Amino acid sequence: MVLRLTTTIMRPTIKLLTLLLVTTFACGQKQPVPAKPGSSYATARAAGATTQPNFLTAPLDISTSNLGPDFAGHDIVGIYKTLKNAPGIAPKGEFETTAQFEQGASEMAKKPVFGSIAPNDHFAFVISREMVMGSWPLHLTYDADLRLLQADFSAEFADFSIDPDKARRTAVLLRQVESDSQPGSNTRGAAPRAVNRHPDYYSVSLAKDWLFQPGRSQLLFSHLMDVAPEKAKFLKDDLNALMVCRLSPPWIRRNVFGHGSVRSGGLFGVNYLEVVPEQLWIYNSRTGEVVEKITEESLSKNKDQQLALKVRQTPLILELSSANFSSAFLTVDGVPRGSDTFHKERPLTVTAKREIEIMIAHPNLSELDFRLNGQPYSPQWKKASHLVGSQEFVDSVTAVITAPAR
Repeated sequence: MVLRLTTTIMRPTIKLLTLLLVTTFACGQKQPVPAKPGSSYATARAAGATTQPNFLTAPLDISTSNLGPDFAGHDIVGIYKTLKNAPGIAPKGEFETTAQFEQGASEMAKKPVFGSIAPNDHFAFVISREMVMGSWPLHLTYDADLRLLQADFSAEFADFSIDPDKARRTAVLLRQVESDSQPGSNTRGAAPRAVNRHPDYYSVSLAKDWLFQPGRSQLLFSHLMDVAPEKAKFLKDDLNALMVCRLSPPWIRRNVFGHGSVRSGGLFGVNYLEVVPEQLWIYNSRTGEVVEKITEESLSKNKDQQLALKVRQTPLILELSSANFSSAFLTVDGVPRGSDTFHKERPLTVTAKREIEIMIAHPNLSELDFRLNGQPYSPQWKKASHLVGSQEFVDSVTAVITAPAR
């Protein structure tokens, strides 16, 4: 017996099956987390997901005090890609003299490379407030009791070992851009399988670094502002920062990280613009008002002011330096930190709210230099030593530094 279904019977059946499939698929999707209400920064993020940022195509006017609302700065992705494909961008050739290379770089610096912008003009790159590669390039925190708004900037060392100049630079990650999927390898006769790659990362490589100080695990720059709670409540969501800089030869750099191959999705790239930083601006992204312009000169001028604000947070700020490499075992507010190394070119700064205990094994005390809260300091050492004949050998010294009573 043959069972025949007419189109009149099939049509409602297909519609029902389609409805069930659509409903099941929709229920299985992860629902987006709603943005925190009342936050202008959250609103800007939501808007940014659907609208393309209005990037600058002209040089930054560094005399301005207001950037306008929703300022996006220059497009680091577009500028990098333009320079990458520019015929004048090339490393020094084997048969090219240094004078010829520098002449070409000098001419390149005057030519527009993006819109009407030349490398010698001022660029403005907005520093991301999103987590990039496990850290925040810009992170804001507020302490209402101390009236302190803190802006923390993070960077890292980038070693360009494959470049002709073997450079090591301080690099600041700015943006991550989703990469297109790449065709992956597969068994013979099977359909091609798409491989999801890591995002592409875009950074600035600082040819001159006057901002960042080496930390235990990364490079850091912190800036404190005295802000009343009623103002900070609104300002924290709206504050943003941008790097004001000029491009510098070799203009672009690139590093590849990970394991495997690009086709397997195991490798990801970080693309760098080589820049000379001139200023760091902190501004209100909602109104465009420039709150502060930080320069190398202003950092030196306002050093005492920043130190006074830091002492509010941590009454103990101990700086350790040594003519040669030295190491110290530190316990901060009762928590052991282990061993830290320091020397003249890379001093160590330790902060505490109550107490710092420091122990140095086999010290050469004449090489050590200490500053406490910005002033020269001589710890009261407790020595552990032994005698060989009539000669004393110091095994270690220990000192405990406590915060003054308030």
